[in-house]
Amino acid sequence: MLNVQAVFNRSKRLRADGLGKIHIRFIHKRKPFYFDTKILIKPEQWNSKKGVVWKCAQAFEYNDDIQTWMLEALRFYRAKWKNKERFIPGDLKKHLKYDQFSDVDFLAFSKGINSDERDQLAPSTYGKRLDLFKKLEAYQAEIYCSQLNRDFLQDFKVWLFKQKSHKGTVLGANYIHSLFVVFRKFVKEARMKGYISEDIFYGFKINRTAKVVVVLTEDELERVYNHTPSSKVMERVKWYMLFLFYTGMRVGDISLITKSHFKENGLLVYLAGKTKKKKGKSARVPVHLFDGRAVEIYGSHGPFKKVHNYDLNTNFRKLLTEVEIDKYMTVHGARHTFKSIMLERGYPLHIIAEMMAHSSTTTTAKYGAISDNSVLKALR
Repeated sequence: MLNVQAVFNRSKRLRADGLGKIHIRFIHKRKPFYFDTKILIKPEQWNSKKGVVWKCAQAFEYNDDIQTWMLEALRFYRAKWKNKERFIPGDLKKHLKYDQFSDVDFLAFSKGINSDERDQLAPSTYGKRLDLFKKLEAYQAEIYCSQLNRDFLQDFKVWLFKQKSHKGTVLGANYIHSLFVVFRKFVKEARMKGYISEDIFYGFKINRTAKVVVVLTEDELERVYNHTPSSKVMERVKWYMLFLFYTGMRVGDISLITKSHFKENGLLVYLAGKTKKKKGKSARVPVHLFDGRAVEIYGSHGPFKKVHNYDLNTNFRKLLTEVEIDKYMTVHGARHTFKSIMLERGYPLHIIAEMMAHSSTTTTAKYGAISDNSVLKALR
C-alpha cells in the first residue's frame, strides 16, 4: 500500500526570503520518500490540519496541482500492482517530475468536445459518441491521457468483444470498429492539444466483417403492398416501410416530411438529414415511379412519426414472414432496394444519385446491393 500526504517545509528551515517548499511524502513498506513540488509559500499560507494552501493568490492553482500529483501517484502505483511489476520510488518521482508532468482527464476532455459540437452533429453520430463514453467508463472509471497507449487500445478491444448488447448478443466487429473510429477522433484532438505525444492508433486495426445486403424485387414489393396485415401495428409498419421503398429515403428523414415537400412538378424534394449540415444536398424523387403510391400512402397514413429502427426491423420481418418472403431485411434495406430497382429500370447513375441525395455518383456506385433480376436483365 502507498500512503500519500502533502507536507510543508520538511527540512524545518526556511529560505532567506522566508519561503518554504511543499513536498509530497510517500510511505511504502514503512519507508518514506519525498517528491519536491517546487512550490514555495510562506508558513502562514499553509494549513497543516487540512494539508492545503490558503490565504494565497495562487492557492487554487497550487492545491489543484498537489491533488493532481497525489492522484497520479496512486494511479501509477495501482498500475504497477495490477501488472505485477516492481514498484520503485525513483520511477514514481521521475513520472511526477514537475517540468514534464501534465495530465488531463481524457473522458472529461472528450465529453467537453462532444458538448460543444452537439448542435452540429447528426443524432446517430451523437448517439455513437455517448455509446463510446459508456463503454469506456464501464471498462475503467478514470482514464487519463498519460494512460492511453497501444496496450490500452488492445486491452479495451479484447474487453469489448466479451461484452453483450441489450439484446443479449455479443457485440459485432463492425459496431466495435465504429466505436474506435469515434475514439480515434478524440485521441487526435488530444494530440493536437499536446496531451498525448504519440499516435497510439498507428498499426492498430480491427477487421470488420462484410455486410450482407438484402434487397426486395418489385414482385416482392407488390406482394407486400397487396397483403392485409394481421394487426394494426403491422399495418402501420407496412405503409411506413413501403413509403421508404418507394422513395429511397433514409429512415431518419421520413418524420420530417410534410405536404409542402410534394411539389406540383411531380417531385418529392427534401433536404437529406445527414448531408444538410455539410452541403445542404437535396433529394429529388419523382413521385410517379411506383404509380404515385408514395403520395397516396402519405395522404392516407402521413405524416409519419419517428420510430425506432429496432421496432421497424422486427415487425417488418414478421410481415415478410406473413407474405412468405424468406429474407432478413432491415430498414436500410429499403434504400438499397430503391437503388437496385432504379438500376434495373435503366436509370443512369447520376439521376439515381440525385434521387438519393448523394453528393457524387461514386457514393451511389458503392451503395447497396444489386438484385438477381438486375443481373439477369443486364445479360439478356
